Order: sequence, then structure tokens, then C-alpha cells
Amino acid sequence: MLINAIIGALIIGLCLSIFGSGGSILTIPVLLYLVGMQPELAIASSLLIVGIISLFNGSLLIRHRQVSWPHVLLFGFPGMVGTYLGAWLALQIDSRVQLAVFTVLMLLSAILMWRSKPKPTQQPVQHLKLMLDGIVVGVVTGFVGVGGGFLIVPALVLMGGLPLSIAVGSSLLIISINAASGFYKYYSVMAAAACNLTGRLLR
Repeated sequence: MLINAIIGALIIGLCLSIFGSGGSILTIPVLLYLVGMQPELAIASSLLIVGIISLFNGSLLIRHRQVSWPHVLLFGFPGMVGTYLGAWLALQIDSRVQLAVFTVLMLLSAILMWRSKPKPTQQPVQHLKLMLDGIVVGVVTGFVGVGGGFLIVPALVLMGGLPLSIAVGSSLLIISINAASGFYKYYSVMAAAACNLTGRLLR
């Protein structure tokens, strides 16, 4: 089980570093079926794992000037609010509903990955749409525990006018911001319920 988990973690990190997305799409199945976590714990833990990996890979791309800070702030802070709301909503709903939504998102992600690479628009940056998209992606992130990179990257390219390479680097930092917000909400509720991340009741 440990070897499978390590292999899964390597693949997750590779996908995030190359595409700026795809991490949680792999993380949740790894935690559910290879590690044996309960769905609620897998979703919360996925946010923490993907957030850390994204922050690490994003920090490497900062050194290569592959990050647009204005876009990170413009997309990331509204995303934090959306992620917190999404996590709150998820805690009110049965985990089976979350996993059903997650399955739909997996299919959507596969379709987007097979499409041709998006090209930056020649229009001015659509600030309002970018911020609204940040909120929507944040809600998705918090609700099902995905980083949302498969939605963030196209938004940064098509509405933010960024080259794909810069969008990938910016996406990694946005994912880390959103994941931190969502994980904080999950963790605070679990702590209040006297339940730790291993799923064992604290005595």
C-alpha cells in the first residue's frame, strides 16, 4: 500500500508541474483506493497534499519568471472566498454526492485535456469575468477537493490573455491559495467535531 501511495504521489506531482492541473483528479482516487481513507478525509487531505505540491512547483517557476502576480491576486483571492464557501457546502451534503460531482469533473477534465491548447485572446484582460471565474472555481475546489487547475489554466489564457506557460505557473500558486482556504474550513470543522485527519476519534 505504501509503495502504491508513493507512486501515486509521484504521478500527481508530475501532472501538476507539467500541466498546472490534474493533481486532485488523481489524488482523491489514490487516497480512496490505495490508502483506504474515508471520502470526507480523502477530500480534505487532497486539498492539503495538492496545495503543498502546487506551492512547491509554483515557487520553482517563480524563479524562472513564469508567474503573473496580478493574475494570481485577481483570480486567487476571490477563489479563496469561493473555496471556503464550497467547503462549507460540502460539509452539509452526503459524501456520495461529492464523489458523484467529482466523477463528472473527472470526465470534464479528460475532455479538456484532449482539446487543442487554448490561445491567448487579443482583447484586454476581462477582470470582472476573471474574478467571477475565480469564485466559481473556488466553490468547485472546496466542494469536491480538487485544485481546479483544469479550469484555471483555460480561464487565465482565454480571459486573462496569458501565454500557456505563464498560465501554468500562475495556476499552481492559485491552486495552493484555494487549497489552503478549503483545507482550513474542513480542518476547523473536524477539529470542532473532535475528529482528526486519520478519522479516529480523539479520546
